[in-house]
Amino acid sequence: MLRTAEVISVEGEFATVRAERSSMCDGCEKQGCDGSCSAGMLAGAGKSVTAKAVNTAGAEVGDTVEIETSDAKVLSYAALVFIMPIVVCALFFAAAEALFSDRRISVAAAVLGFILTFAVIGIVEKRHAKKLPDIEIVRVVEKNGSIKSDN
Repeated sequence: MLRTAEVISVEGEFATVRAERSSMCDGCEKQGCDGSCSAGMLAGAGKSVTAKAVNTAGAEVGDTVEIETSDAKVLSYAALVFIMPIVVCALFFAAAEALFSDRRISVAAAVLGFILTFAVIGIVEKRHAKKLPDIEIVRVVEKNGSIKSDN
């Protein structure tokens, strides 16, 4: 996945970049839309996200850069955050229903499974933060759109 970002700090071989958060508004055909509709607000239109990136292109603070993350990584993170909680919730519900045959206990177990999933995601995220970033700055782009460096 390739996108444009701005370098906001540089620390050795790493840089912190800020990118506009992608949303469903990217494909909106409504003329003059600013993402202020309810769907845009829920999808994060107009918000930015910061991340640490490997600075292989030698970018400097203020540069506009192209950053890249493998599609497989993006999809695996999306599955972890969006699909895994639902699957665990359903498994906890089914297990409690089979063991106790009481709907209230099953619902409580499902809620517990949902909460535990996000606790595990938090632990995985903390461990992952200690590794090299999955994002790489692949090229620096001048403000006028021409390529400054092509590493």
